[in-house]
Parts: sequence; structure tokens; C-alpha cells
Amino acid sequence: MKKLSLKAKRRSLFIAYTAVLIALNIALKFCSINLGTFSISFAYIPCILAGVFMGPLSGGMVGLLGDILGTLAKGLAPSPLIPISFMLMGVIPGLIFMIKKLHPYIKLTISLVLVLCICTMGISSYATWLLTSAGASGKSFWAYWLIDRLPKQPAIFAINSAIIFALYYPIKKLIFDRMDNKLATDSDIEKQESMVTENNEN
Repeated sequence: MKKLSLKAKRRSLFIAYTAVLIALNIALKFCSINLGTFSISFAYIPCILAGVFMGPLSGGMVGLLGDILGTLAKGLAPSPLIPISFMLMGVIPGLIFMIKKLHPYIKLTISLVLVLCICTMGISSYATWLLTSAGASGKSFWAYWLIDRLPKQPAIFAINSAIIFALYYPIKKLIFDRMDNKLATDSDIEKQESMVTENNEN
């Protein structure tokens, strides 16, 4: 049986882990904690982890497909803007983690701050206002943002962020470090494969 190359193995693991995180994102749509006036959702976590460990493409797919399929699974129609927000939740960490010289926790902090500002408090807030408040109450976006979003969403996001920080190193060590050169470029992998071939020939 022919042994899979590092490139083929990385591609297979990329597809498998992305599919698992999409499924987890869908499942978490049904697992929010209701606290009366608001609920805590954990759907941010798989999007951000996909971007952190597998790059912006995987992060974007997990966010976009997870939100659309999860919304459909709940019997609702997807909003045009909210899936874009979830997609960016995966893309932004994926791009930030391409910066090699920064400590992972610094990159994670930058990613989470950008996701909070751009996605949660920005795009998602505007999309939710359009769906819930714009027509029903005539409340302006900024009134909705200050009264309904600002007191709740940063706290919800902080809970998700704490979980992500706690999971980062255990998940990295137990799962993603086993992806051979998952962050390497194809040229890096080809060089390593050629070195292995030369060593075997010698």
C-alpha cells in the first residue's frame, strides 16, 4: 500500500477537522444557556479555533457553513449578514495567526478583540437590529446598540474567549500538533519530502 505523502495527509486532516468543526458549530446552535434576559451562545468557539489552527479558509468555512446549516436546522431562514459575520470570525484569527513572530496568546488576544469589534458588535449587531428592532419599535441602530447589545455581548464574548484561551494549548498538543507540518507551505513540504527521499537513498 502506497504511503500518503505529507501534503496528501495534511489535506485529508484539513478536510476532516473542518467537517468536525462545522458539525460542532451546528450542534452548539442548540446548546445556548438561557439566563432570562439574554442567552449565552458558544458558536464562536469552533469558528475561531478553525481559523487559529487551520487558517482563514477553514475558519471561514466553519463560520459560514456552520451558521447557515445550523440556522436551517433550527427551522429558520438565514440572515444575509450574520453568516458573513460568522465567516469573518474564522477568517480574522486565521490571518492574524499567519504572523510568525508574535506569541500565540498575543495573536489570540488581537484576534478576539478584532472579532468582538468587527463581527459581534459590528456586523452581527447591525444584522440583529435589522431583524428585530428596525421595523418593530422604530428604535435607531445606535439606541439598540447601546441599550441591547453593549451591556450583554461583550460579557458573552468574554466567556467564549476564556474558554478558547483555556482550550488553546490542550487542543494544540492533543490534536493539531499531530497534523504534520499543517502550517507549512506546499514548497516547505516538498523540500522535506525530497530530504526524506535523499536520506532513504543514502
